[in-house]
Amino acid sequence: MPMKMERFNEILNKLMQMEDAEENLEMVPLYEEALELSKEIYGEYNLKTLEIYNNYGGHLRNLGLYEKAEQILRKAVICARTVRGKEHPDYATTLVNLANLLRMMKQWEESETLFYQALALYKITIGESHFIYAGTMNNLGLLYYEQGKLERAKECLEHSLHILEGKAEYIIPYATTLHNLVDIYKKRAILL
Repeated sequence: MPMKMERFNEILNKLMQMEDAEENLEMVPLYEEALELSKEIYGEYNLKTLEIYNNYGGHLRNLGLYEKAEQILRKAVICARTVRGKEHPDYATTLVNLANLLRMMKQWEESETLFYQALALYKITIGESHFIYAGTMNNLGLLYYEQGKLERAKECLEHSLHILEGKAEYIIPYATTLHNLVDIYKKRAILL
């Protein structure tokens, strides 16, 4: 087991270095190995394994490998539910990760359902004034924007802005949400 743990830590360090250098495609086999080692060392349902599922799924999504990302992120949801339970913000985060992927895959109905499940859970665990809640509301707004539901998108983004405004530590998420809202106004102007 010490050899596996040593290899596991070596892979995680290498993944961090490669992420900084943006060596994206080369990271896939390392994530695969890290995931297998994590399952062997910690078990399938463990916080470390959950972290790797989420990071690996996000990496695959960023590479455009959506089908593989979906498999991994669905396992992350099961892992989070098992390890943290359905009442924990980590579970909500895995729902958001999967919802964002499904949004990108245009599986909008399931994506919307997952966003609302995550928002409901965040509301009772971290509160509606938290930046993570605002970020999820922003992502729901993007879902509606991509569907052409501009009024609903606008409502979500304005809600997100209301949460973030005036808080210096949230200036980047605020700017991102404001940019998304501007896109809605541009699209509405074109449609008029």
